[in-house]
Amino acid sequence: MTPRQRLGATPRPPVAVPAYEKVMIYCDSPTLEEWLAPPQPPLPQPTWTKLIVDGVMLSNSIEYGSWRRNPVCPIVCEACWSADCAMTGLARLVTLRDWILWLPGQAEDLDESWRDQLDRSHFLAQAVIMPQATWDGLHARFPNLPPADHYPPASRRGVAQLWLSEMPEAVRVRGLAELDDHLRRTALASDPLDLDPAREVIRSMIGWLNEAPGQSATGRIVRVQDAGGPANSFYFDGPPFPEWPAFIVGRDNSFVFDRGWVLLIGEADGPPDQQPLPAGTESRTVTPSAKAVRRAARPAPRRGPGR
Repeated sequence: MTPRQRLGATPRPPVAVPAYEKVMIYCDSPTLEEWLAPPQPPLPQPTWTKLIVDGVMLSNSIEYGSWRRNPVCPIVCEACWSADCAMTGLARLVTLRDWILWLPGQAEDLDESWRDQLDRSHFLAQAVIMPQATWDGLHARFPNLPPADHYPPASRRGVAQLWLSEMPEAVRVRGLAELDDHLRRTALASDPLDLDPAREVIRSMIGWLNEAPGQSATGRIVRVQDAGGPANSFYFDGPPFPEWPAFIVGRDNSFVFDRGWVLLIGEADGPPDQQPLPAGTESRTVTPSAKAVRRAARPAPRRGPGR
């Protein structure tokens, strides 16, 4: 049976949501839901366990999913009980200190025979950050799940992929090569840094990511409020007036992710040391209402060169 024939026989599971919607899930308490596998006469029906996080089904059968290759195939075909047949919900699992990151798979991760058969709907649509302790608990219950150290460390390329995927859909770019020019053309304002110094920070981060894209990234993931400084946001024109929190002011190579998480590159364990903010920077939280008031009160947003 060809890959295309197998794909045509595979029902679309609930995990297949449109790409580039809400893009990241924090998973520390997944829901495990047992159910009987669809019948395959004359075989007995095994019990399968769904892995559900934040209402999204990451796997319809932990027991029968393909977990020892990367990208993993967590969705099993209900017609033949094979993950290799479904090829849906494909995710690339990587480790970062005490975390497991689920990143959307990419065509280049696959065997050449599959690359022309799949589109974005077959890949994980929402990235997942999972404490390693949560994975360890799953591994203890389901021996077919490999231990966390089976998966490679996160690379700078993987960090870039996750970071860019957190941009609002209306202003998202597909690669680092587009980011600086995109901000120059479309970002109207930045806070708390002015637009020019904020774009300079972004250029420095791009340089670090591109310096060694395949090199492992070291650091720790913390809540934004525990990062030692305010998150700097870029604001864009046009409804719904997107806002992108991108980095922590005063922190080198700090990548803000969805739902208030940030990766602090090179940080050791323990609370981060306080660093002085740039001159003229005020640490504050910007709410939509305050932002609207501020915009209405000034004749034009701060702009960088080339506008």
